[in-house]
Amino acid sequence: MKRIAAVTLGLALLCSAARAEFMQAPRDVPIDRLRQNVEAYLAKNPDDPQAYYVLGRLYSIAYARESDRFDDVFMGQEGELPTPANHSFETFLPEAREAWRDETRRQLATLGKTELPPEDAARIEELLAALDSDEYSVRSRAQDALVAMGPPAVAPLRKSLEREGLSAEQRGRIEAVVRQIESSLFGANCLREAIDWYGRALEKDAGHHLSRLGLGWALEEAGRTEEAIDAYRKAHLGAAEAELGREEFSHMAGGWHESIAYEAGRSLLELLPEDAEDRARIE
Repeated sequence: MKRIAAVTLGLALLCSAARAEFMQAPRDVPIDRLRQNVEAYLAKNPDDPQAYYVLGRLYSIAYARESDRFDDVFMGQEGELPTPANHSFETFLPEAREAWRDETRRQLATLGKTELPPEDAARIEELLAALDSDEYSVRSRAQDALVAMGPPAVAPLRKSLEREGLSAEQRGRIEAVVRQIESSLFGANCLREAIDWYGRALEKDAGHHLSRLGLGWALEEAGRTEEAIDAYRKAHLGAAEAELGREEFSHMAGGWHESIAYEAGRSLLELLPEDAEDRARIE
């Protein structure tokens, strides 16, 4: 196989320029198999920036796909067991997506942490007992505290599930806490990988503007707003000159929806302050 096109031919959704596509997770994309195929290609073609881009895109899809599961792990406003998500709607619980993303960002900043601090270990039993409380406020605070402990809390929480005497409600809440931690940890790892692979693509070709757009999206999701602004700005400016001279990207031809410059500019406007010097030019 001499060109990455042989791999990307089956990845039409992965190569869209539209920023919105980065957050829409196609459910029929066999991510693991495609990742293996691209990695095998990359081993033989280490200088092809498109291969690095596709890997970044795959991890972006994995992150977005996991975010679609947020309703399965979100505690909900009543602090009860999660309600199965209705995925026919883009957002079942808007606050759930934000809670999942916030937790993912927090875990992204602490990846690699494995030891539970002594003060947290000392609180585990108290918090587990509070999960069986009849008072919502007590349960909610306990759930939040356990989730905030992050991945180091997973092992003791799983161990607690082996005990006899847990009520069904208490067991369900412990399992929900574990799922929420593991889901946001998965999301954090996917974002880290996406940022890394997009960055590698740009190391190979600084003019690979689609990778710059993807990098901006991943940085924005990670909460690194200033870096996202920089990436979007560079993608917008870098792609604009080439695209403006191409008839298919003329707004009269209805082609702007596939323009990297347009999508990067639109994303940039969402993040720039109202008094930013380049707002008028981009608009």
